[in-house]
Amino acid sequence: MRIVKDPKIEMLACLPLFEGCSTAQLAEISAAAERITIERFQDLTREGASDNLVYVIVHGMVQVRRGDRVLAYLQDGHVVGELAALDGQPRSATVTTVVDTDLVLIDRRHLGPMLDHIPQVAARLEDVAQRRRAA
Repeated sequence: MRIVKDPKIEMLACLPLFEGCSTAQLAEISAAAERITIERFQDLTREGASDNLVYVIVHGMVQVRRGDRVLAYLQDGHVVGELAALDGQPRSATVTTVVDTDLVLIDRRHLGPMLDHIPQVAARLEDVAQRRRAA
């Protein structure tokens, strides 16, 4: 028997959001996810915009701001865009890459079914969303 390793699945397994997922669950996530690189100083989201993407930072850094106020700098392993994807509301902040940033993105239309099958990811994503709603 020959074991073939999938680099995308291995990368997903290293992200805190997907920690503890089975290989089958990681394969489901991999099928729903796209890996991209965004150059520095590019907006991922704009405050007030309507879109449906969740971003997981694989490697890099983003700045999160509301109006002129910087709320946070997020790096490897952090999630952005979960509030709009979960709630269907407009973006609550603008997120801009600070350096060239590798990301995994998941479209909202794939997110719901994925979260139904992978409850530990749903719980982690909801935890992140609750903390951000409270901030």
